[in-house]
Amino acid sequence: MDSGKSPREEMVYYRGTKLMALRKGPWKAHFITKPAYGKGPFQEHDPPVLYHLGHDPSEKYDIAKDHPDVIKKLVEAAKKHQQTVKPVPSQLEIPLAK
Repeated sequence: MDSGKSPREEMVYYRGTKLMALRKGPWKAHFITKPAYGKGPFQEHDPPVLYHLGHDPSEKYDIAKDHPDVIKKLVEAAKKHQQTVKPVPSQLEIPLAK
């Protein structure tokens, strides 16, 4: 197994069809959060919640207000990503062949 550096520059996090967060380098922006699977409503964030995972791997301290430039870059990256996504039918709604 290769343990070298990942060729990925960004990691996109989905829950179903919702883009929840995007990570680029040490920065991770949450656009939508939900307290726990199945519990509580989705909460949209404008501006997104921002964490520096190198300093705060537990994602406890929102530092968005201190880094509007990073927020702008991550929002742009999320928009660019969404332009490449092509919707497909839900596999849960496709009838099984008999």
